[in-house]
Amino acid sequence: MNNKRCYIKRIVLLMLAAMLLLSLTACGGKKKVVADYESVQDAINAQKAGTDITGKTIRIDMIEDCAAGIIYAKPDTRVNGNIYVTIITNDSNRNDVLSLKQGDTVVVKVDTYDDHLKYSYYIYALEYTKY
Repeated sequence: MNNKRCYIKRIVLLMLAAMLLLSLTACGGKKKVVADYESVQDAINAQKAGTDITGKTIRIDMIEDCAAGIIYAKPDTRVNGNIYVTIITNDSNRNDVLSLKQGDTVVVKVDTYDDHLKYSYYIYALEYTKY
């Protein structure tokens, strides 16, 4: 009878240890990314609706490696046009910007917005954070 109690105590302790380990692991996951707009499309649609997005932040889940500072470029039917997001580089950040890769999550702060002929949307950023 004493062995059975000892066995049950060990199982309960192991289960508690496993739950503690699981909860600590879950808390140490990826940092929550907070931005004014959860996608480039949301930001462009807000701008088209009359909201000035200059100074606002946009979350971008990169679908391609960075090329010449362009971190997002694609035609998009949700905004009925072509989208380009560029981080303006200088000597101090050029290598960091060019090292951004597909799969990275980046939050940019909009410095300038241009909607060339209403079918191409250009967003330029000076500030960004990689997550």
